[in-house]
Amino acid sequence: MSDAFFVPLAERFGYWLDQIEEAGGLLRWEDGDNAQLLRCGLGLVIGMERGERERSRQLAERLLKLDEEDSLGLRELVLDQLLREGRNDEAVVLAEHDLERRTADEEMPLLGILMGKVLALYRLERQTDAQEALVIVREANAHLINLLLAENPRPVSLVVDAPEPGSRGEAWQYRTLMRDQWKRSAGALEWLAKHR
Repeated sequence: MSDAFFVPLAERFGYWLDQIEEAGGLLRWEDGDNAQLLRCGLGLVIGMERGERERSRQLAERLLKLDEEDSLGLRELVLDQLLREGRNDEAVVLAEHDLERRTADEEMPLLGILMGKVLALYRLERQTDAQEALVIVREANAHLINLLLAENPRPVSLVVDAPEPGSRGEAWQYRTLMRDQWKRSAGALEWLAKHR
């Protein structure tokens, strides 16, 4: 379905992005109808993720360059894709860039970015750096590590798309999306259990 439906739409959408890039513009969420364009781009990124992962990531990266504020949370999606492709060095760079930007803007870091950095550092065998990053995770969400390690935890009902930072709901959402990556990374859950 991705080839037949999403790819032609993404190509057409790419022409709009070409024009914006050529003009040196940005897609700020609050300007004009940019929110609709960004949502459309997000839909294409998600729609192509299974069949056209590389094209999906390329589109997400283009949108990130045009929407520096990352209004849709595309950075977490790109980080997830990099981790799934084993591109851990790039994942660390992306995570650190986002964390630096959020620190400068005095924004709370996103849990998915924090944990993506920890996982990438673990995979790169940078244990000390991973442990230091994990300290920040524990401060951001006290529920996450135990929930991620639990084999059959009690599910959390999510009544909103974006759970409150630091909540059990936020931890559950991360677990649902990324536990498979921790399980596939040899020894990662065991390492996490030792450093909780």
